[in-house]
Amino acid sequence: MLGEHGIRQDTRAGRRVFEQRLEEQRRAEHDPEAWVAMRRGWCLGDETFRKELLAQVSEQRGAHHYGAELREGEEEKAERLLREELARCRWAERDLAGKPKTDRQKARIAGRLRRETTMTLAWIAQRLHMGSVNTLRNTLRLCNSRD
Repeated sequence: MLGEHGIRQDTRAGRRVFEQRLEEQRRAEHDPEAWVAMRRGWCLGDETFRKELLAQVSEQRGAHHYGAELREGEEEKAERLLREELARCRWAERDLAGKPKTDRQKARIAGRLRRETTMTLAWIAQRLHMGSVNTLRNTLRLCNSRD
């Protein structure tokens, strides 16, 4: 039954989504507006379930994955990599704003995000508090020349 509803794994979040879908379907049989999200969205379910799907999309891209889910999957991957790097540096999220825009560790994190994701320079600069795209580009260039 889960597979028939697009739920790939029998997890707690998947079962919760299945239960919610059945309840919504029961309530919505007389309300055509309730089906709008199903026709237009790529994911129906709570945040935990959506994150599970995004992790799967990041790992196993296929022809059946479309723009919105690919973008969200890449962002989820970038956030995971950022969390790994923050832990490695023993930094908290709030430390990013307090470090200089051209900090060498921030540049290393930015370089990894560029290599391993499709996130834009603008997204990386904003997320890492590195100023403008030009500042990020120059910082990456300088750090690469030193290595």
